[in-house]
Amino acid sequence: MTIITVCNAAGCNSEWGIFTTAFATFEVNANARCRNPGREGVNWLCMDWGAQRAHFDVEGLAGKRCLRKKGDLRVPGNCSLNTVYAAYCNISRWEEVACTW
Repeated sequence: MTIITVCNAAGCNSEWGIFTTAFATFEVNANARCRNPGREGVNWLCMDWGAQRAHFDVEGLAGKRCLRKKGDLRVPGNCSLNTVYAAYCNISRWEEVACTW
């Protein structure tokens, strides 16, 4: 998964995530907390930015699947995502790992 976090004086926003599975690629809101991403086959996605981890549930599979943050790239400016002013953006990469939480 790749997440673009836009930051300015008001704080940071991680609404722009690109979630890729073996079956599809789609946008997700990757702000902290659990939510239904609104995509068929993925029941929920939980982001824990403080612990740099996430987990999700795929329909038809037993148990949750887990992700860990693997890296960041800091980009000055607004990343051309929207009209909101950004002092900088972080582009973070997340990879699937064994669930230990």
